[in-house]
Amino acid sequence: MKLILVSDTLFKQRTKPCRTLDNDEKCLMQKESQFDCKITEPAAFGHVRIHFDKPVGNPKHSVWYVDAHHVEVQGNLPNNHPHDEVEPEGVGLPERSSYRPKTLKLPGYRHTFYLSDPVLPNGAFTWNEVTRSGTRIPITRNSVINVLSIAETLQEIQELFGDRPIFITSWYRTPKVNAEIGGASQSLHLTGGAVDFTISGVTTAEAYRRLDPWWGDRGGLAYARTFVHIDNRGYKARWTYDA
Repeated sequence: MKLILVSDTLFKQRTKPCRTLDNDEKCLMQKESQFDCKITEPAAFGHVRIHFDKPVGNPKHSVWYVDAHHVEVQGNLPNNHPHDEVEPEGVGLPERSSYRPKTLKLPGYRHTFYLSDPVLPNGAFTWNEVTRSGTRIPITRNSVINVLSIAETLQEIQELFGDRPIFITSWYRTPKVNAEIGGASQSLHLTGGAVDFTISGVTTAEAYRRLDPWWGDRGGLAYARTFVHIDNRGYKARWTYDA
């Protein structure tokens, strides 16, 4: 992966205000500088934690923190090649004649949810789609919060594309499922903060092209031949699974 600076910025050894850091804990870096990196991950107070391929800066370190709005990440994570997830035959809500609502419990909530319930009030996406028919249940309150955030994003995307139907291929994943399908070990699907989908009548490449400027530096965006990926990491990241 490649890290590109879109603004003059400071690399920092801690996510504290610059004025509180010693001189050997920060390094001024210029706009348009580019670096090879292994991992990028959200950090506290609007920062990104960057693991570089080799030490950079002065003093030199292999790991730095930087303001999320000052960076853009290009390229796929190592070993991030998820297999296409196709709804298995017979999985999903049963025929209406035999339908009995399936319930689920979500962390942080006392009441019972149904798979057929919309994630958002009057929303277009259900917990059935989030949990892949109840087989992948979020285990933390934070994951549920991320799911709600991504559901809002999907609603906005649907409006952006004139209310065309959106089909979910992968939303929340358990660590076991993520490993089995070839997802990245740091995948935001593990926290409910990512979703893969297609838009009816729109190619994945065209959807990516239109979503790129709209999504901006709010998170990651990528596409493969059979799906578009979007996540809420809080800084700009772009890649393709087909490269």
